[in-house]
This record gives sequence, C-alpha cells and structure tokens, in this order.
Amino acid sequence: AALAEQNSDEEVVKRVVKTLRHIFSSKDVPDPTAFKVTRWGSDPFSRGSYTFLPPGATDQDYAILQSPVAGTHLGLTMSSTETMRLFFAGEHTTSLHPSMAHGALLSGRRAAMEILGNIECTSVNSDTIDTVIPMSIFRSMNPNATLNCALCHLPGNQKKQGQLFAFQRNSKQVLVHSKCAELSPEVQVRNGDWKNVMKAVTRGRSISCSKCGKPGANIGCSHTECIHTYHVACAEQATGWNFERDGKRFLCWTHQDEQTREADAKATWDQAEYILKSDGLKHNLFSFPGDEGSDKEGTDRRSFAESATRGKIAAEKHSEDHRPESLSDSVLGLPLETVAETVETASTVISRSELNDPWNMSFSVDERHYLLGFMDKEGKQLPTEGKIVVSINEVRVGSKELANIQMVLDIMRTFTQLKVEFVTNAKS
Repeated sequence: AALAEQNSDEEVVKRVVKTLRHIFSSKDVPDPTAFKVTRWGSDPFSRGSYTFLPPGATDQDYAILQSPVAGTHLGLTMSSTETMRLFFAGEHTTSLHPSMAHGALLSGRRAAMEILGNIECTSVNSDTIDTVIPMSIFRSMNPNATLNCALCHLPGNQKKQGQLFAFQRNSKQVLVHSKCAELSPEVQVRNGDWKNVMKAVTRGRSISCSKCGKPGANIGCSHTECIHTYHVACAEQATGWNFERDGKRFLCWTHQDEQTREADAKATWDQAEYILKSDGLKHNLFSFPGDEGSDKEGTDRRSFAESATRGKIAAEKHSEDHRPESLSDSVLGLPLETVAETVETASTVISRSELNDPWNMSFSVDERHYLLGFMDKEGKQLPTEGKIVVSINEVRVGSKELANIQMVLDIMRTFTQLKVEFVTNAKS
C-alpha cells in the first residue's frame, strides 16, 4: 500500500486490471471507463486512520457496510433475486476484526468469495425464514415506528425477554425480543437462521395473556387440555417457571405440580425396580431375631396387624395407572407375576394363634416378580421356603385380587391360617 501511493493513478489502475485479467483469464476484461485512486496514508482526510464505533453506533453497522448492492437495493433488504453489482471489503466491513490489517485481508477474501460464488444473490426470505436486519436500517425505513416488541410490547433490550431484534420477510418488518421469538412454540433457531417469527407475531395478535390481558401471549401451557397462555415475563412471574432452567416446553402452575408428581413417582418406581433386579426383595415388615424391632429373646414386638394396615393404606393409593408416591409405597406396589398352570405344585398351611399375633414369617420377591415362599423367622425349615408361590387361600398370585405385595399383606392381615400353594418342580 505504501509503495502503491508513490505510483501514478495510471500505473495503479494498470496493475489492478492486469490482476483482474489474470484471475478472469477466460473473460474479456475491458479497461475501466473511469477510476478513482485513493492514497490512505497521504490523504489529508484519513492519514492512515481506521474505523471505530462512535456513540450511537452498533456492530450491526458493519453488516450494513459489507452488504453488497444490487441495482436498486442493499442485499440485506432485498425481497427477490437480483444481480449484485457492487461488493465491499476493508477493515470497516468486518465486525470480528475491525480496525486491523488482518480484518481488511479477511474481508477481501470474503468479498472475493461473494463475487465468485454469488454473482446472483437470492433473498434468504421464504415462507418460513426471517432475516435479522440491522436496527439502523429498520429505523431508517420505519422512522415513525415505536421501538417496542411486537409480542410483549416492551421497549428496548430487556433482562427476561432479551435483545430487541429487527426481523424482515419480504417487505414486512417487525421488532421482537430474542426470547419472545425463540420461546414461541413455532419458532426455530438453527445456525443463525430464524424460522416462523412472522408467523408467531401474526398468531400472537389474537391471543391474550392469562396474567396481564394484553395480546401477543404466544407461550401456552403444553398440557393438551390447558388454555393458559402468557408472555415470557408473565409466565415466569405467574407460575414460577424458569425457561433457562426448565426449558421451552412450558407448563402452568397446575400442570407443573402434576408433572412433578409423575416424575417423582416414576423415579421411586424405577428405584424399586432397580432394587428388585439387582438384589431381589426380602420383605422388611417383619424383623428376624436380633434385628431392629425385636426384643432380646428375638420375639417381634410389632404386631402384623399394625404392619399390614400400613400395606392396606398403601394399597388404597394405587391403581393400574397410579405410580407410587414414596420408595416404601413403590416396593409395596410392585406387581406380582402369575405362575404358569402347567407346573407341579403342592400345598401347606401356615398359621398364627390370634389376628394380633405376629406371623414370625418372611417372604421375598425375585427379579421376575415371582413371590417366593414363606420362611420361618425362628429358623424352622418350611416347605415353602425359596419356592415360587402359586396361590394363597386359593387366590392366585398375580390375579386382580392378589396383584401386588400390598394385597399379600392384606390377605395375611385378614386370616390366622394361610393355605399356600407353591411350585415343587422349579426354584427361583
């Protein structure tokens, strides 16, 4: 650049045309009809100066300065396919490396790629894609417009709603906060492209906020039967939802509670299943001699009636579509499997003296959800020990009347004698 400033205008133009003819060797590059040569270092109005952002300017101004020009439009605001006529390079056209020599170099490469690859520039606007345009262009094209978000109606950048962007599709332009747009269910943001922002704005005009009553409330509760809709800030204030923490799939206060209950219940159910599959389950309502809940002689102080009542109460909480609400309930609610009718079985009777007497028995469940037969807590060998139980008092295990552990407890609570049918030709 310094050497070029020492050459005449004609010599500079000759070098530039020679370079162009080398690059476009298959084309006839004519001599320019007119030219203007600048000398950056010696020009009294530049003297080697470089660009900077004065008060009131933004990095969006770089996008304006680098935008190619067609016959009638800037490339940024074009609404149809047109041939670009003029391309710009220089450190003043790059927002990544402004005011630096390598910024000028990189911008030259960018402009060269635009010339070689985008002689015809097609508008990126389509039925779904919306272009982000510099705010200064929006202001110049809409001098009387209020600078408020088209959805939440608040001005300028906001902490909750984000930066105020200007969007354009074809000839339409709107202002929308980044979060107001992004959190609208139809809007997608991929690789810097915004889709369906205009569609969201159009839909929002007819939807009122459940909190403030103003239109533009595009964020609806994800529950299929819920009609509550909100603006971004209204949704967080009214329901306690946090979009950064909880995600885009919004739920109102009522359905947040429902989701939390379902998630907690599923977690405890899965935990109970894990215990069953990893270690098997030995029912813990009855203490073995010397365990907590027994006296020094090993007699269980806790009556079975008390323990089984707990099981019955838990049983009343459950149905086929209801998940358990705690780990103890989830264990009690584990479903039991029915044994095939082709197996060989035998029966035995176990008993206790009174309804309030402890059974002095224990049972377990294996990972296949088979109920394994009763073990004597005092060490006496029983024929049912370790065997798969088929039925209790002629009620088949796994049937509707004896579907889970809770129901086993209930039937044990009710009787002093139990007729236990068990498998004789197979073990767990």
